[in-house]
Amino acid sequence: MPGAIGIFLGLISFERMSTLAIGAILDAVYEQSGKAALASERYSVEHAPDLAAFDRGYRLLEEQFGPVGEIERREVLERWFRQKRFTPPGTTLEPIYHFLLFRDRDGAVAAVRDGWTVVDVPGQRAAVFLSHSLVLPEHRRTGVAALLRATPVVLARQAAELAGVPNAAFLLFAEMEPVDPTSTATVVRYLSYGRAGFGVVPPSSAPYAQPDFRDLEASGEPAVPLPMMLVVRQVGAEERDHVSWDALTLMVDCLGAVHSTSVHPAQLPLIRAQTFKYRPPGDCPPAPLIRVRAAADLVPLLRSTVLGHHPVAWHGRPPGDPEDERRILLDWKE
Repeated sequence: MPGAIGIFLGLISFERMSTLAIGAILDAVYEQSGKAALASERYSVEHAPDLAAFDRGYRLLEEQFGPVGEIERREVLERWFRQKRFTPPGTTLEPIYHFLLFRDRDGAVAAVRDGWTVVDVPGQRAAVFLSHSLVLPEHRRTGVAALLRATPVVLARQAAELAGVPNAAFLLFAEMEPVDPTSTATVVRYLSYGRAGFGVVPPSSAPYAQPDFRDLEASGEPAVPLPMMLVVRQVGAEERDHVSWDALTLMVDCLGAVHSTSVHPAQLPLIRAQTFKYRPPGDCPPAPLIRVRAAADLVPLLRSTVLGHHPVAWHGRPPGDPEDERRILLDWKE
């Protein structure tokens, strides 16, 4: 049933979470566009209803992210999908897992998104960790990506209301790889997130790394975290040029809570210490955000720069020539 009234977000939510209309998602789109409106006529959104639907979505994600080591093992995501929520030891945070499928009128999967919602009740904040996101090639530039980006806002609002903090501030955040100027997909991804209201926490402030997702107990190999960056959208304050250290702490705590169930635990304290090694006394000034509006804005996020803030053992290669990367990036044409 096409149309903003007929298409519903099949977020048959856990316990009291209600079904959401696609119109609620459109209201959450940072910059509504004609494509987003057309997408609401063409696509529906649902929590994967069963293991077969999860399997279809996971296979698509694994094909995209598996070769670069940016997705957990199948058994890990399946366990999250079955369990839905948990409170890891040592934290009061209770992350809730979401595995979303975006389908076209024929029922074919057009896009996949998974992630976690978490509410910091004392801090009056709700956050969504955007774990993996994929739009299939034949559905790109149709507007479905706008729905993909906006859905987490709806999830955050629901989670905050259910936790009794309806006036919570909302944070959306994700891990993103350093900029490879030879990779069009990398540059386009940063530009897309930038236009959707996200800013990037530079490695000179908080050099984050993603845990090593391999089964290290089976292999006996040491953990090799993957240098990444945090991108964040502060909903309602998208033009803010900084993010507080308290907010960054919530993001890292959420990531730690999520990853504590799936990776060798010894690496998590090392990642946390690495992320906050430049944190100033008294948390002042706050961490700056880089606004990405053009390819030139990505210069501080080039791979050669990012890797220089991390232990060599974590990337295993020289950081590269900054001038060469800068030249390639500045010649990039959209």
